[in-house]
Amino acid sequence: LHGWSGLLGDLETRRSRARSMGGPEKLERLAARGALNARERIACLLDPGSFRELGTLVGAVGEQAPADAFPAGLGTVDGRPVLVGAEDFTVMGGSIGLGAADKRYRLTQLARQEGVPLVFMLHGAGHRVTNALHGHGRTPNDLQGLVDLSGRVPTVCLVLGPSAGHSALAAPLMDYVVMTRGAALFSAGPPL
Repeated sequence: LHGWSGLLGDLETRRSRARSMGGPEKLERLAARGALNARERIACLLDPGSFRELGTLVGAVGEQAPADAFPAGLGTVDGRPVLVGAEDFTVMGGSIGLGAADKRYRLTQLARQEGVPLVFMLHGAGHRVTNALHGHGRTPNDLQGLVDLSGRVPTVCLVLGPSAGHSALAAPLMDYVVMTRGAALFSAGPPL
């Protein structure tokens, strides 16, 4: 175990950094507007202590993007399993990096495989502009995954703030969509 202490310490440092989200200043600004952050939203939905995060250390290459702006995983609601992912507006405006795109698709795969409901909490800027700098190939994405889930497992979308681009396309593919008063879905910003 002695030889592992440095590696385990490094792992805990990375996990802590990933869970720090956009940092204290951005978290305080969000709270000052009366909004919960992504991790608080997940905690409010799930039974206490049930959340098991997937891809905590996933982040964009060369960028500081804790959990790649998309904490996601498995938990329970009233003791029943559910998969959940929440866009983290405090990290790069909740934009979808390549790692987050993979996590979103993986959630749809797991929901289908395990036959459990899927919940997306949206509050973000759509795909990250820097995605164009890195090839991602022609892999399936969460939109295709959501179509595959249709009629198989319940899907729920909570739109909790402005949601643009790709995320705005995910919402209508889900079975049930709830929007808060300050929420909005739009395909792109004014320049587009």
